[in-house]
Parts: sequence; C-alpha cells; structure tokens
Amino acid sequence: MSVSSWTDRDTAGIRITRGAVPRLSYVSGLTVYTEQFHEGRLAGKCWSTNAHIDDSREPRAFGVDIPCQAFSLNLDGQALDWGWTFESAEEREHDGKRVARLALSHSTRPVRVNVCTEVDGTAFFSRWLEITNTAGRPAALSSLDVFSGILMSDDELRGGDFETTPFELGRFTGNRWGEEGRFVWQPLFNGIETGLYSAGPYGTSGYNDPYFIIRSRKTSGTFIFYLGWSGPWKATVLCDTTLRRILLARLGPSAPAPMRVLQPGETITTPRVHVGHLQEDFDGCVQAAHDHIRRSVVPQSPHMPRPLHSHNTW
Repeated sequence: MSVSSWTDRDTAGIRITRGAVPRLSYVSGLTVYTEQFHEGRLAGKCWSTNAHIDDSREPRAFGVDIPCQAFSLNLDGQALDWGWTFESAEEREHDGKRVARLALSHSTRPVRVNVCTEVDGTAFFSRWLEITNTAGRPAALSSLDVFSGILMSDDELRGGDFETTPFELGRFTGNRWGEEGRFVWQPLFNGIETGLYSAGPYGTSGYNDPYFIIRSRKTSGTFIFYLGWSGPWKATVLCDTTLRRILLARLGPSAPAPMRVLQPGETITTPRVHVGHLQEDFDGCVQAAHDHIRRSVVPQSPHMPRPLHSHNTW
C-alpha cells in the first residue's frame, strides 16, 4: 500500500501508473480524480476532495451495461465506447500547469485519440480531446461527449428511494430579456435522465450557458461543470440509487450528424470541459470557479491583471 498526498491548495500533480491496468490520478488543489484503462475503455473511477491518492482503495469494476467511459465518440454512426488500445501516457509542464496526454487507438476503426488533462492548482481541471482520422478516406463525426463518467457509485449513493435521490441540479433557467441570472435548484429523480441543451424546453440552461452544478443535500460535496464552447451543446445527468447506484454526467458540443467531417490524416481539437469537485457551500464553489477561470481561462493582460468594475445604467 502506498498513499500520496498534496496538502497545498495551489499544488497541481499528475500520477501515471503504467502496467497491465494503467491508472491516472489528477490532483489539483484538494481535488483528486482517478481514471483507469481496462478492457478496452478509459473509465472514471473515483473522486475525493482531500488531496489524497490512496492506492489501497480498489476502484469498482463497472459492468458492460454501465456507461462509465471517460469520453464518448461516434464516427460514421458507430459508437466507439469500447475497443480502445492503450499506446502511451506522458506528463509535461506548460505555462506553470501540469498536462497529461493519454494516447489511445481503436482496434477496429482507424482513429486515434489523445485524452488531454490539465491541472492548475485550483479545485478544477480541464479536459479536451485530440482526434485524428488515420484512415485513407474521410470520417464523419456523428456525436461527441468530451467528458463522460461516473461521479459517485455504490455506498456513496445510499439513502435514496425508488423516487427521490439526495442530489440537486443547479442551472440557469431564464431565456428572456432580463432573466440572465435566474438560477434554480431542481431535484434529481431516481433513474430519470435530465437533459440540458443550448436551446429548447425544460432542461435548457438559460441564455445558452454551458454550465451546471450537482450538489448533495446530505453532504457539502459539489460538482461544477463548464464547457468552453459558444456553439450548440448538450449535457446529460443521471442518478440511479437503486439498481446501478451511479451518479453520471456527460457534456460536449452538439449538432445534427455529421457534426464534422475529418479528412484523411486530419486532427481536430475539441472544446475544453472544466470540472470541479469541492466540499464547499455555494458561495465557496462560485469563488473557486472564478479563481480557476482567472488563472486558466481568461487571458491576462500585462497592463490590467484584474478586470475593471463598471456600471451599466440599464
């Protein structure tokens, strides 16, 4: 048994464990996220908010009927959730941050994916994909989830019943003039998927804002998701407390198929998904998100390191 820990909130680290079952652990501030490559897919395994990587904790082995893959990709109408081959994993430093790049190739489709993850020392990390068409002909990208995975499972979900769950979904609901800040919490019901879209009826996040929060009413554990994308997008949240006992989230760009046609040898880079996991109240979560955005999303000006405050008469 070996236990590693980072206790500094501004610390960023990545551990890559190679072997028969490669495992990657990302540490950013106090947030820890562990993924494992096994039986042809990369799957998210466990999260924590105490900056500890405990190798003695064996992640749960998810069955084939549980969509635990860390990303979802469909080419020419074929879902590529399985059949991946682990090629390599590397870590490097870039602009004061740590970046991991996991290279995968598919066993039946001529496509290669680099799963890229950046940690910056805040409670958030960012994830994007580099997709390369290695075929000699064009390939149509039908659908894509940049991030898809299990947030909680097993004992962490005890306490619900056949209807309710201990989780709530926070989202913006206003889609009319002057309603940009209408934020609501709504319960997640057992076994019922909640969809969020850039435009549409119930489930829409207001003003096309690709952002949502999942929090527990039993504990202070909170997940926050952003998608760095100004176009159409979609997200799915599912909580099952009785059968599979999973809390699942997916997020990515959206468009009618084909979303994009990749030419032979072409590589595309997806938008980034920003994910945070915290043990804070709502205000603490918002401030942590602002810290991450200022540090890693908004370009800093050498003449104005902090944004100016202004007053809008309207």
